[in-house]
Amino acid sequence: MKKIIYSVIMLAMATFTMTSCEDVPAPYGFPEEDAGKVVTPMADPTGTGTEADPYNVAAALTLINGMADGDITGDIWVKGKISTIDGVDINYGNAVYYISDDGTSSNQLQVFRGLFLGGDKFTATDQIKVGDEVIVKGKCKNFKGNTPEFDTGSIIVSLNGKTPEKPQKPDTKFDPAGKGTKADPFNVAAVLQNYYELSNGEYSKEAIYVKGKIVGKPEIDTGSYGNATYSIAQDGSEGDDKLLIFRGFDIDSLKFTDAAKIKEGDEVVIFGKVTKYNGSLQLAQQNYLISINGGAGSSVTKTIDGSTVTIEDKSLSGLTTVGDYVIDLGAQGWTDKQENGINIDTNDYSIAFGKGAGTTTPKYYKDSKGVRLYAKNILTITGKTAKIKKVILECEASNGKVYVGNNELTALNEGKVMTICNDFSTDKGGTQLRVQRIIIQLGN
Repeated sequence: MKKIIYSVIMLAMATFTMTSCEDVPAPYGFPEEDAGKVVTPMADPTGTGTEADPYNVAAALTLINGMADGDITGDIWVKGKISTIDGVDINYGNAVYYISDDGTSSNQLQVFRGLFLGGDKFTATDQIKVGDEVIVKGKCKNFKGNTPEFDTGSIIVSLNGKTPEKPQKPDTKFDPAGKGTKADPFNVAAVLQNYYELSNGEYSKEAIYVKGKIVGKPEIDTGSYGNATYSIAQDGSEGDDKLLIFRGFDIDSLKFTDAAKIKEGDEVVIFGKVTKYNGSLQLAQQNYLISINGGAGSSVTKTIDGSTVTIEDKSLSGLTTVGDYVIDLGAQGWTDKQENGINIDTNDYSIAFGKGAGTTTPKYYKDSKGVRLYAKNILTITGKTAKIKKVILECEASNGKVYVGNNELTALNEGKVMTICNDFSTDKGGTQLRVQRIIIQLGN
């Protein structure tokens, strides 16, 4: 009987003990269950997010999850292990992958379209793999308020302990000069020597002023973008130091509307941030001109209204107009498709059409009563008794198209001689400039 009672007591104690244990939380760090799914608790946040003391992923997630959609951090450094790779795009040179503290898919931080080691582009899909330990530098955001991620353009600064080689200070033809201020701009050599340690994709903390001469022909978009890409140097001599000015704007940060506003040899001052792209320094897009040859640049403006092109020299607007001359090209007695001799010479002005650097010579067409200027053809107007204030070109419009020349059309006015070039990227093609009437305004 005593044995039976003892057995019952022991069974009750065992039941009580097992029931009580259900309310005791599991020790910290053990996997937990959520509806049958094992969830690994997040590690303790560590680090300060600097290059010397990167965040761990837990600290980065704590920071980013508290941000609103649209907010973005400055540059931070985060250390973790690659847990998932969505893809490496060798065409664009970036990758989408995730990092976590333990290399599992729990508590991950997305790296969206990040660059490879040192900011280089990815060139192979196997340059990173799951399990790699990385330190990533970049700006972070909470996309749509529910997806913590590194924004586009982050870079890997350490891959399994390997870091990119530090660049060496470049040798420059000229000594560095200037302070980077408006009153004392850097020369190109100073930019190259002060910012050579930037990583690919990294920007200077402050915008700077830089001065130099344009080398080569600028690429100027006068359409919807209104920006220009060109290079500057100290003096353009052989072996001179060069700096690319990428997609910059006109003076006062306005869009370019005149393809002749800047040209090779112009001395310019530009304001903008320095960045490094594919290993080369450049002034980042959104930069803009401060001065051209010590002033606001060319005073000649070009405006297009329908089929009318107006070219005006603003610097001569104060002159007294002495004559407005209207020349109807269809009334000159020229024959159809005539090339030679389609020039006009009077006591007050002269007009000459030339082939320029193009492959096709300008021609008069009887049906349209005008002269067609092809790529790189030249129209030269000379005022014999006064300076040229303004020239208006009334052009052909037919079949829903206006023939007002290429966007690259340029005009240079040297007082009494205005040279108009239907410039283009090649010596043929583009849009013809079909002139039917010319109005010349002269002034003294």
